[in-house]
Amino acid sequence: MKKNIIVLFAASSLLYASAQTVVIPDADFKAYLVTSFDADGNGEISAAEAQAVRKIEYTDRPLQSLSGIEAFTALEELDCSYANPFERGGLTQIDVSQNPSLKVLRCDNNSLEQINVSHNAALRELHCRNNKLSALDVSGRKELEELLCDNNRLKRLQTADCPSLSLMNCSMNQLEALDLQGCPSLRWLNCAENQLTTLDASPAVGLEQLYCNDNRLASLDVLQNGALRQLYCGHNRLDSIDLSRNTALTDLDCGNNRLTRLDVSQNAALTELECSINRLAELDVTHNPELKQLYCNAIPTLTAIRLIKDQAYRTLSYQTASVTTYRVDRETAVAEVAPLAEPSHPEVADVDVKNLPDFAQAAPVRSMSTAAPETKEEKAQPATHTRTAREIFFDEEYRREEARKAEEAKRVAEESRRASIRSYNGIVSVPDAEFKTFLVQSFDTDGNGEISGAEARAVTSMDCSGLNLSSVEGLEYFTSLEELKCQDNRITTLDMSYFPALRSLDCARNKLHYLNVKANPKLVDLECSDNNLINLDVSRNPALRTLGCNSIRLIRLDVTKNPELEALKCGNNHLAELNIANNRRLDTLNCSKNKLKLLTVSHLDGLNYLDCSGNQLTAIDVSRNKKLGTLDCGMNALSKVDVSKNLALADFACNGNLLDDLDVAINTELVSLNCANNRLTQLDVSRNAALKRLRCMGNRLTVVDVRKNLKLKFLESAPMPTLETLYCPQEVIYSKLAYPIMSKVVYK
Repeated sequence: MKKNIIVLFAASSLLYASAQTVVIPDADFKAYLVTSFDADGNGEISAAEAQAVRKIEYTDRPLQSLSGIEAFTALEELDCSYANPFERGGLTQIDVSQNPSLKVLRCDNNSLEQINVSHNAALRELHCRNNKLSALDVSGRKELEELLCDNNRLKRLQTADCPSLSLMNCSMNQLEALDLQGCPSLRWLNCAENQLTTLDASPAVGLEQLYCNDNRLASLDVLQNGALRQLYCGHNRLDSIDLSRNTALTDLDCGNNRLTRLDVSQNAALTELECSINRLAELDVTHNPELKQLYCNAIPTLTAIRLIKDQAYRTLSYQTASVTTYRVDRETAVAEVAPLAEPSHPEVADVDVKNLPDFAQAAPVRSMSTAAPETKEEKAQPATHTRTAREIFFDEEYRREEARKAEEAKRVAEESRRASIRSYNGIVSVPDAEFKTFLVQSFDTDGNGEISGAEARAVTSMDCSGLNLSSVEGLEYFTSLEELKCQDNRITTLDMSYFPALRSLDCARNKLHYLNVKANPKLVDLECSDNNLINLDVSRNPALRTLGCNSIRLIRLDVTKNPELEALKCGNNHLAELNIANNRRLDTLNCSKNKLKLLTVSHLDGLNYLDCSGNQLTAIDVSRNKKLGTLDCGMNALSKVDVSKNLALADFACNGNLLDDLDVAINTELVSLNCANNRLTQLDVSRNAALKRLRCMGNRLTVVDVRKNLKLKFLESAPMPTLETLYCPQEVIYSKLAYPIMSKVVYK
């Protein structure tokens, strides 16, 4: 009898536990859970209902509390990140100790001060970016593959015994040390913007990408990292670096250090080299046949650069801030040496010399064309004293005052000249013979073989593209210009301040190192791609709708004052950040081949085209971009791409990432898919009937089945050693069909 009572009590307790209501204090969180998981419709979450949940994704609103999450004991994936890019969520603590099955935890953009994952042995992915963490311990998480903890306040990060960890971003913290001994599988590491003094990457023998820039590194050991393809170690204190074993290296940024010697003779695959602001005496790149972009600016000690004769370099910049500017003709790849022309040249203003303590001993400024006027103090000094480059760069007050005076004098002179030009009726002087011939043939209305001021003012549109012009001096008299096309020339400077009515300017593919559009408030379209600008100021162009500035060596770009912008193309530059919060009208965005670590597009409801390939992105959220037709997010460090909300997607590229799963079943409009070089073990394209192009090589697929893709004409599935069987429809004739020679092809 006693035994029966005990059994009855146990059964009653179990029934009570399953019916017990989970207490959830946060009203918004409770509303989400009830809407998603309240199976019996009673407006509450019972313990049984909680135990049945495998995934929680609550990112739209800020959380104040996750209390109640402990009841979800079978939970495998929890995403409580706050998706608003402009503010942090209010979540200050999180307890996942009762969630032993948890594999994925994302809690980005909150106010967390600590996270304990010691009870989560199954954890594979941890994202805790943009919080207030001062310490993080993931030691012993043997299944952990991905750790993103950047933009916190971390002073201590423990990663011992994490054998599966392949991707880690701990940048923008306060770390003074980073031990990689427990991370032998690491392929991608970003530890930039910390306080590291040394870094030994040798335990991570398979490392492919390393970002350790903006630290205090005095030494860096990458000798054991033979697979390393990209190394960014700029803005440190390195006086030497050994790259002799890094034969796979394609991208190297070691600028702003203290290097006296740089040997890249063993790096034959190198395509881009940035070594500006160092102490190099010479640079030899004759062993780098793949090199396309070279930057070695602001190196006063540099006396010799050795290039490959007739090499098709795309971008070569040798400007130094102290003595000379080195320019290279793109057509001939012949280096020229020319003195700097302007004291307040915008290319010099951005030079960072804080890592060069004896920078100035290189050359006296009076030997330069940029020498500043003598001050009273200078006149009182002995005649032998010469103001050094160091004094010029570090005497901030002197620089500011001289710059202010120069700018004011320049403004007064230019305003006076503009006034005289507006009323000028004489013959316009045009030194460039080709340009004058064009102007006379197009606008000489009285047939006297000259252009008068009146004839110039009558012109509102001009197309002088492709004429091999090296100068457009005389253009300033065409003050009524609304449209100018001067692309495909050899023009080096353009000042648009004479044309207040200008609405459209295309000056792409020139040799511009100076472009002024500050006085063009009506400017709507600007295309200035493929130049040498470095700086571009569009802050005074509020009407701008299209901006093309690809391949102009930009380090920063400010488009916060351009709310009407609809198309922005700023690819192939050096942008580390891009703020498009005020550009809500964007429908086209190309920011590919930069150094972006973060990109927020969730506020762009009308976005149709997005190319963010070739950056350093670890996450991209396009769930709110319902009109997206083209997405290229290839060549990043993405472990997940969700396109389930992008029903209009027709062209999708996610190649060269870390994806082990890809779901395109709902993307029935898909015409082109490139998912090559990931970690995919399966790929289902059976519902993509419109598919015409598929590239899936370089994955871990054993089967590729395209029997239902009757419109498919282009298929690349090689190289892929794992592929065993390729299923194809009998009736399709392919324009290209590539598959491993050992694979079996079945036509059905």
